[in-house]
Amino acid sequence: MSTAPLQANLPWYVVHTKARQEQPACDNLARQGYTVYFPRYVFLQPWSKAQSLAPVCSTLDVAIIVRLCQEPAQMRGDVLQNILSFEAQRNAAKDADINPLQSGQLMRVADGPLAG
Repeated sequence: MSTAPLQANLPWYVVHTKARQEQPACDNLARQGYTVYFPRYVFLQPWSKAQSLAPVCSTLDVAIIVRLCQEPAQMRGDVLQNILSFEAQRNAAKDADINPLQSGQLMRVADGPLAG
């Protein structure tokens, strides 16, 4: 995530990046003044209500702005904050706490080419 402060009163927009170009897309968007957060989709937030989304479409390594009907898709800040909180908890957890399989545990593949 870029270091700009989150703006509680501004929506987040969802941008689909080119394959394996998430980090360059985030870097390029951050240089233009957007707050960004990503996996393959970049969540970006303008710094103000006056900041246009027009430059996003022509930003290097950005494929498209995700749209619902004709409008750019938006995500409320509290939803993204929940995602960030979950991610922080997951990253702080020990592997054994979040993995249902434990080292040395026997298992059987029930279906597919590795069945049995």
